[in-house]
Amino acid sequence: MVYDNIAQPWVIIQAKGTDADKVPALRKVIRDALAKEVRNGIDKAQMGAILSHRAYNMKELREPQGLERAINATSSWLYGGDLMQYLENDKDIRTVNGMLENGEFEKILEEVFLQENVCELTLVPSKTCGDEIRAKEAERLKKEWDEAGEEGQRLIRQKQDTLFAWQKSEDTKEQLETIPVLSISDIDPAPMSYPTNRKVVDGVTVLEHPIASHGIIHSAMYFDLADYSIEDLTRLSAITDLLTQLPTSRLSVQDIQRELNTHTGTYSISIDTYARPDETETCRPMLAVRFSALKEHQKQAQELFIQILTDTQFDNDTLMKQIADQNADNAKNSLVSRGHLIARYCTLAHYSAQGAANEATSGKTMIDFLQSWSKDFDKQNPAVKALGERLKKETISKAALTYSITADQDIIDGFDSKEIVNAFPTGGKVSTSAGYRTSLPRRMGITIPAQISYAVKGSRINGYDGSLRVAMTILSLEYLWNVVRVQGGAYGAGIMAGMSGNTFSYSYRDPSPAKSLEVYSNAGKFLSDFCKGIENCDKYIISTIAETEPLQSPAADGKMADQNFFCQIPESVYVAERKAILGADVKSVSAWADRITEAYDKACICVTGHSDALAKCGDLTNI
Repeated sequence: MVYDNIAQPWVIIQAKGTDADKVPALRKVIRDALAKEVRNGIDKAQMGAILSHRAYNMKELREPQGLERAINATSSWLYGGDLMQYLENDKDIRTVNGMLENGEFEKILEEVFLQENVCELTLVPSKTCGDEIRAKEAERLKKEWDEAGEEGQRLIRQKQDTLFAWQKSEDTKEQLETIPVLSISDIDPAPMSYPTNRKVVDGVTVLEHPIASHGIIHSAMYFDLADYSIEDLTRLSAITDLLTQLPTSRLSVQDIQRELNTHTGTYSISIDTYARPDETETCRPMLAVRFSALKEHQKQAQELFIQILTDTQFDNDTLMKQIADQNADNAKNSLVSRGHLIARYCTLAHYSAQGAANEATSGKTMIDFLQSWSKDFDKQNPAVKALGERLKKETISKAALTYSITADQDIIDGFDSKEIVNAFPTGGKVSTSAGYRTSLPRRMGITIPAQISYAVKGSRINGYDGSLRVAMTILSLEYLWNVVRVQGGAYGAGIMAGMSGNTFSYSYRDPSPAKSLEVYSNAGKFLSDFCKGIENCDKYIISTIAETEPLQSPAADGKMADQNFFCQIPESVYVAERKAILGADVKSVSAWADRITEAYDKACICVTGHSDALAKCGDLTNI
């Protein structure tokens, strides 16, 4: 990793998941590998592919593009440089490509990594560190409290009471009026539109989304997976990481990575699940293969992914074991870095087939499988290999395929989707819906080695309309932010609900998850009381509308259009939702209070945190 937009740039090579006694050998392997590159020269084809990929990323900025450009400008401007340095890249790209030919990269490797002043840091894990830190902190606080004496303790309580009072205080009318706001009349009554033209090409559904994309083509190939069990979906989610990381009969892994960097800008392979908002018993799981490429690279990119899907070789146990170990380590780390997302999957798994499938492919069940695959590889891997072969034989076919393209209208007009459609075998009949159930406990705790926690309550509220989203905005901004974030010390908190009626409350990096769970249970009462003190919901309506209109890339717009198609959500549903949001008033919003209370009284719970925190959360089934 390189950090170069700071006053003192630095670069780091990380190696994770080894034993402490292997560090000297690992250090030698890294230095020897770097020295070999300097001595023999960097692979120009591989490096050229990386530079091509980097050039693509410079052309396709993330949204919001204005903010992205402003941040890029400050990278040089903050330190007295030219503010245009990181806004115009063509000259830099030409310069870097030239460095490939004159040996400059080898010089950089030698100067940065092979000198004696390289700093090395080894981190060794401890199973008792968390308990030791908490015990030491408790001892320190008790000592300071005792030494403060009666008068000192009185002053501490006084300061604490002052802080609590300030945290609970409301902004004055004069303070609030200093904030510029839109009026409801400024908002377009029409929702965002995601254009979709559906046609059938040689028996395959093709979705065309004409969206301005600056010469970049965003493709997606979806294959139905409803004929697979929920256990198979978990393994298939692991197999998506093998695609592009295992060789084909014609391309090595290095060849694949070089071709990906040369011909694609971004790509992803995942298991996505779709369902109508009112459907709880069945869903439509699909293998989603997405890639973006410049118009001139589209043909090579699609040929590459067709080869990966139809010809990946699942016979290299050594390489598969390396991937399994790395994925297991990443999965373990994800519980610490994004525990609220894992917990959300666990809670919502109980309310629909789609939720159960999502948890199986992205939640704790998936993490458990990755751990098991790594630890018991010889026993688990034969089933993974067999499933990979089944995927190629039964699923990668025209019968299971839906193809989507998002691009400029003129590109779509001249695009021949038959080249992709007819590259796959015909295949047999496939199912497009399946029912799934989760076996997870309704109240669960996941123990992690961290000082912070994540607390989630998930449930379902019937009778959704847009005014519920306004109610959730009020609860997020006026209740959870103040009580869980400001007063409780969590890094973040919120409550959400979607068209399906699924709702969840969450806290992020939370020091007191048990208190947060209690706060969630009182959300309905807070909403009812809060609505008695306001005249209208205008500013919350504006915030809600902003959430429904995020700045998105053309690729994200195309993905949303595909989701609407698979979930069978016509534009009229969004029109009705927006009308309900814009027409929300105090009465319609407060009417949700009792239903929110009822939902959270029956809610499922998942808390991710250290053992002491979980013990305070009641009768959880701890994992």
